[in-house]
Amino acid sequence: YFGTVAGQFKQLLDCMRHRMTRMTHKGDTLPGQFKDKHYVSVTSCFATGLDNTFTHQTDATLVAIDKAMTAAGVHKITELVLPHTWGMASLPLAKVNQAHQLGEKLGTFKKKDDETVKRYFLLFGMIAVMALATMGIQLLLPGIATNFWWRYVSFVVIFFVLLACLLHYATFMRHKRR
Repeated sequence: YFGTVAGQFKQLLDCMRHRMTRMTHKGDTLPGQFKDKHYVSVTSCFATGLDNTFTHQTDATLVAIDKAMTAAGVHKITELVLPHTWGMASLPLAKVNQAHQLGEKLGTFKKKDDETVKRYFLLFGMIAVMALATMGIQLLLPGIATNFWWRYVSFVVIFFVLLACLLHYATFMRHKRR
């Protein structure tokens, strides 16, 4: 039903499916009784925060939660991940404090406004920085400045590589999963 996670978590999502969603007579899944509610994803991981940043071990779990909650019409506020839980007997004080701070904010949570203009400025800034970095890298390559087409091709290739790396970091690796 919801993703490729296995074990008890998959069983929980499968059992909760009929409470979170409803089906039409044609078999379409529609949001159920929890529509327009808000939630926080809470999960743990045996890996350290640094390992989780690069190996993305909790991603499958969080994607499955997001998929199930999206089908239920529930909106995500944030996620709370506790890494390095192997052999852990009690919660670290920093995570307890983080959970308390998050809990205090939940009662006063307001739906975010559309941040389209902010995203456009952020995108413009990323492109401007990538163009400047590309031009700086081109100065370090001696044979490129002799011909227009070499400059153009090198700019496109370098710019694409830098922008792809930045976007990969901004979309996949910049999570609160540490």
